[in-house]
Amino acid sequence: MKCMKNLLGGMSLACILLMSSCSDEEQVVVENQVLPENVPASVYEDFQKSFPEATDIDWSVVDEYVVATFSATESRSLSKAISVWYWLKDCKKKMQRRDIAFSALPETVKNAFESSEYATWTAAESVSLLTRYVTGAVETIYVLRAKDKSETMQEVVLYYTAEGILVKQTMEVIYDGNYRDVDTDYSDWLPQTPSDNVTAFVNLHYPQAKYLYMYAGREITKVKILDGWVARMLLFDAAGNWMSTHTQLHVNELPANILAAFRASEYANCHIEDAGEYLTAAEGHYYLLTIKDHAGHKQEIRFDENGNADNESNDNTEGDNTEDEPDNNTTPTDPEGDDEGDDNQDTNVSSTFLTKAEIDGYIQQRYPGAIVKDKDYDKNGVEVELSYNGTEIKVQFDLETQGYVWVSSEWDLNYQQESVVPAAIRKTLDSKYAAYRLYFLKYNEKSKGEDYYMAGLKSASLKSHLTVKMNAQGDVLAEYGQH
Repeated sequence: MKCMKNLLGGMSLACILLMSSCSDEEQVVVENQVLPENVPASVYEDFQKSFPEATDIDWSVVDEYVVATFSATESRSLSKAISVWYWLKDCKKKMQRRDIAFSALPETVKNAFESSEYATWTAAESVSLLTRYVTGAVETIYVLRAKDKSETMQEVVLYYTAEGILVKQTMEVIYDGNYRDVDTDYSDWLPQTPSDNVTAFVNLHYPQAKYLYMYAGREITKVKILDGWVARMLLFDAAGNWMSTHTQLHVNELPANILAAFRASEYANCHIEDAGEYLTAAEGHYYLLTIKDHAGHKQEIRFDENGNADNESNDNTEGDNTEDEPDNNTTPTDPEGDDEGDDNQDTNVSSTFLTKAEIDGYIQQRYPGAIVKDKDYDKNGVEVELSYNGTEIKVQFDLETQGYVWVSSEWDLNYQQESVVPAAIRKTLDSKYAAYRLYFLKYNEKSKGEDYYMAGLKSASLKSHLTVKMNAQGDVLAEYGQH
């Protein structure tokens, strides 16, 4: 692959387009600006016909697509407000993005937003409209942004279909009140063709489903579908075998027996923050609830389809006040205790080489009650995705001659919760990076060397993105990016 990239570096983009455009052969293209005369003729002709009012046009090639970004009469006040993607394999238009006014939304989408939990938030005046050109149909996705009115502002991004179905949402904490992420990457929403195995499974079990987006990795394929009015995430292994189907549920969508089992449990006084239904090849049918108690502590509990609680999903710290802390003292919510924990963390958990069959047992020792969501094997080792007390963790094992050995764990912290961000980290962010807003925070446990935090920061006023590496005391170890 490296040789191929070097070869392409020595060729003009015009030659690449000439050799690969609109053919059935596999292509490798690079992201770059191109001149109009180098754009495939059929693409340029369709563009001129579709957008006769276009001005200030920029052409570029991104992966397998040629992209035009431009202004038009209807959006002249929003410079470069429209983008359109053409697939180089067939030179057909696949997706368009433009901004419209919130007031121009279909009533179905307005009503869905106004009846949601974010109805009291301040909606942005501008909405991104994605038009997807799927074989035999045209689909639309509306991307709304809304901010809360508290001192620590949060922004939610909601993705709705034209029927008002919410199919995705993301959340960020805003420190720079003028910030707007105008460069959001919508490439995941480009229509894609799944493999034959995926298509056969979806056609059999969800014959009326529409494909929303898809990620095809080396070991796993993730497919998001819209099944009637319900969005579902399906996972398939490298061979195309179905692994699981996850459906996000509102509390009132839980089956009566699951809700009754929860209300009869010891957690009945907790608030259900999130609920999901899982159909899996390995573990059958179950429901996973994320709950929060009055002290703000989160955990996950699992019920099988008959309403029986799975004790392995319950919190392992009954009778104390440390439910958010792993037993081996490597909790990111209390970094001041890490120095002592680093010296003895392996006294409770074996650090010997493991067989593949022993990895799950090691994980349960290190993170009791954790739920394994995914495993990605390659020739160098395995990465395991966990859900542990409401936190997502990626655990990395390297493959040595003697077997697998744990090397690191990366915690994806919910930075929106004030209690999750350690005081020392918050102090550094507030003092050194006041012009930035935090948009991710990760805690890294290491088998060798010092544990550390990685904070992702953005600032619209400075036009800058930074990633900052800090130790548990808040000392800055490194910066990546540009001021």
